Amino acid sequence: MASIIVFILDSICRNIPDMNLQDEWNRLENEKDSGKRARQFEIFLLHLLERDSFKVTHNPKAARPRQTDLVARRNQTYFLVEVKWTRRKTSISDIAQLRDRLLRVPADLFACIFSVSGFSESAVQEVCRDKNREIYLFNKTEMQAMVESSLSFQELLDEKRKYLKTHGVAFLCETVPTVGEYHLRTEPDLFRIGEQSFAWFRSRTGHNDIIFSNELLDCTGRFSNSVFSLQLHPHLDSLHDLKRLFNRLQNWFGLSAQGSFSIHQGGEGWFGFGFESFFSAVGGQGMRYKELNWNSYHHSEELAYLDRTENGALLCVTSRQSTIESYLHSTHLEIYFPGIPVDLSNVRRLCDFTRNEEAEIELVDRNPVHEVQLNMPLEVKPVAPIVSNWHRDRACSGLVIKNPLLDESISLKGEDDFAKVSHLMRENEFWFCALRNWHNPGILMKRYRLISIQVCSIERFSAFHVLCDWD
Repeated sequence: MASIIVFILDSICRNIPDMNLQDEWNRLENEKDSGKRARQFEIFLLHLLERDSFKVTHNPKAARPRQTDLVARRNQTYFLVEVKWTRRKTSISDIAQLRDRLLRVPADLFACIFSVSGFSESAVQEVCRDKNREIYLFNKTEMQAMVESSLSFQELLDEKRKYLKTHGVAFLCETVPTVGEYHLRTEPDLFRIGEQSFAWFRSRTGHNDIIFSNELLDCTGRFSNSVFSLQLHPHLDSLHDLKRLFNRLQNWFGLSAQGSFSIHQGGEGWFGFGFESFFSAVGGQGMRYKELNWNSYHHSEELAYLDRTENGALLCVTSRQSTIESYLHSTHLEIYFPGIPVDLSNVRRLCDFTRNEEAEIELVDRNPVHEVQLNMPLEVKPVAPIVSNWHRDRACSGLVIKNPLLDESISLKGEDDFAKVSHLMRENEFWFCALRNWHNPGILMKRYRLISIQVCSIERFSAFHVLCDWD
């Protein structure tokens, strides 16, 4: 009877669409019945591994007569999975029992133990002592990081295998690295309309795939015209895959996480800041389309995220999201480096992670950023302030303005520099500008004027940095 109940529970859980691992994890932490929690924990691990493209068998018979919680496989990799959610730490006797199971299965299988309470010192030592049949340990911190997509199971497993084989050490993460505080903002910029704040702003676009940067686009550093490009084609299928990529970029390159994004559908676009807001906007496609209320939509929408790295590189990730099943395809990544990085280890890691092992850093013939200074003042009309936060110190750092080129009284000559850089923005309903001098977020100044425009072609998108000032 118990096996039938487990089978039914397994079947039900497998057919729940878009299972939210965070919700499952929260339910496990709140479950008081230890027996029920143990069964649910097995199903949770099954979903966690399936999300990382492993095929998982629940309650397999591989180690009969010993009972095994799960067997997982992907390609030619097979391993046993044991789960422990008890008050006591996993002990050396638990390791011994798992070794007995490994003796009953083919020699190329290894084992993983997931223990919420952690591992005793003797258990860790035993794993390191006998490496003939590999056993890898996963603690609560690592499981929480996998739920949040800060780390993936495959990346952790690769790291643990490397440490055990090379150094004889059972690698365990006790903390998850976070981004340092070396950027202008500690939170994503927000649009302020009245007393409310919004993460993104909708604008007509005229079918031009553009993005507005809230920081300068310069990527030459101290060496003028010394710009190198790395172009990659990551193999992503879902928003979860995209989050994993962004977490890797943040950890390996110091991505600020406060950059700019745009989403284009037909002649409409949504613009905003910060990759958490970007993920929210991408995942909220249905809510965004309710604003449009069109009879039909293009089969996919264009996504772009633009940001800077700790060493001054400019990075852009683009992708397409289906409007039918919300899967991602045609993802690309380009990084403009201000010179070749001295340490290329993270570049190689990124190439391996995205399965672009043969990619190369190439010299860019000329500075990809073009800038135009306006000799004549061009007054602009503010629509809404853009508010930045630096450790709770808020300031108006930018503006949403009405597109000044929609005014037919402004004529541009075809060969004029301003015309060259602004023609892609000509049909946008609004422009999203940075302010040279930030001011109190609770007011708007009487007069704002356009100072300069930078434009940079990066990964199929035209990125603009529009700079204004006030009197």
